[in-house]
Amino acid sequence: MYDIDNNGTISKAELLEIMKAIYKLMNPETTILPEDESTPQKRTDKIFNSIDKNHDGELTLTEFIEGAAQNESLIRMIQGK
Repeated sequence: MYDIDNNGTISKAELLEIMKAIYKLMNPETTILPEDESTPQKRTDKIFNSIDKNHDGELTLTEFIEGAAQNESLIRMIQGK
């Protein structure tokens, strides 16, 4: 879904591009975000800090699945809510 270059991992740059696209779709008049998610970069950083377990700057499928399962904000984003 987010692995743009099909190398088997999601890099911070890849996730940032997805975040930028998602934020463009948001209605700023009805979408209220916490300060640490107020920009695509902040949200990307928050996600990586939360689920990149080995801190290598890339998310494996396992890291992504396990992290998403424990991150309500990421689940809502994936569901488009």
